[in-house]
Amino acid sequence: MQPKSIKDQLYYSTVMIQSAQSSGTAFLLSRTLGQYGRVYLVSNKHVVKDQTECQIRFHRSESLNPENKVGDFIHHFTNDEWINGWKFHTDDEVDLAVFDLTGTMAALHEQQQYIFYRCLTADSIATKEQTKDIVAMEKVFFVGYPNAFRDEVNNLPIARSGYLATPLYTDFEGKETFLLDASIFEGSSGSPICIVNENFETYSDTSGNARVNARCILAGVNSSTFTRCSDKQYLDIGYAWKAYKILEIIEQNEI
Repeated sequence: MQPKSIKDQLYYSTVMIQSAQSSGTAFLLSRTLGQYGRVYLVSNKHVVKDQTECQIRFHRSESLNPENKVGDFIHHFTNDEWINGWKFHTDDEVDLAVFDLTGTMAALHEQQQYIFYRCLTADSIATKEQTKDIVAMEKVFFVGYPNAFRDEVNNLPIARSGYLATPLYTDFEGKETFLLDASIFEGSSGSPICIVNENFETYSDTSGNARVNARCILAGVNSSTFTRCSDKQYLDIGYAWKAYKILEIIEQNEI
């Protein structure tokens, strides 16, 4: 199995976090540093903080080069590894968390446990400047585990889609967040929110220019959903932090 299209690869960039307390979504992000690279797990702070007995069921690769999927395996994190590994933003309100998975992967390699995965990249993150070129009401895709639901046999997340409910070039309520028009449920916290166009799909920028090149933009990370005050029914409106806040966490913690 070698997923090649952008959308196919998104299925293999996301993992379910399971703990003694709850479950949620995380995704893999890669970043190149000179000749070297790092792989991070990214999720929400409320998903990972103060959790114990945490585990992730990874897809298994037949070798260090993650080309072919040959099953899966479960990695159990020690409580110390989990608590000390997650890094947060200096602004306590930012509901994002980053875990440098590079060392864990190296330890797994020594045990001949190889992860089959695909990463979103740091270069795919929409910067503050780039958000100015993303049109309002743009279609978005996100993958995750609503209500801890997944394809158990194939260990795959559930893909959903929606639209930007507030422009990405504005800060919702003065915070570096945005809303999306989509059905969001518990367990989807930590899902990457992406704008994806495959080859030959046209789209436009905020200047009205038509474009046809393929793109995958990491716009944000889902954090929560809104419910109606009277009866707690879901309003199908998601709340997300802008993705460039991830890079701030990496820089602040020097990971």
